[in-house]
Amino acid sequence: MAAKGDVGALVTRARAGVELQIFRSVKDVFDSLVRAAADYTKDQWIAMTARVQNSLQSRLKEIEKFVVEMLEIPEWGLVRGARVVAVPRIEAVAVEGVRVPNPLEVRTLERVRLSFDVQMTFHAILV
Repeated sequence: MAAKGDVGALVTRARAGVELQIFRSVKDVFDSLVRAAADYTKDQWIAMTARVQNSLQSRLKEIEKFVVEMLEIPEWGLVRGARVVAVPRIEAVAVEGVRVPNPLEVRTLERVRLSFDVQMTFHAILV
């Protein structure tokens, strides 16, 4: 505690390159820590999303194969006013919209549920 106009000083031999912050209250310290924790979590979330995006993009051919094997294409209703006779080729173009869980909720080496969108191109024969 000091009176208005008093000068304080901190002298140390440490060369840690640390920034010293002055807080007016314990609440201000707490608020600062909460903001720092939120920023850290957001940065981790963005980094994890980018890693997953890159990993999925590198496996685009596998994703394409899965979609081709699992997708059932109806004759009617896919293209307005036309019937789908055949789909000789389906291509996975890009992975988009990757959604991953909060990194603080993920345990190491644990399987996690994620979702993503895949931009696809369908080459269809119509009548």
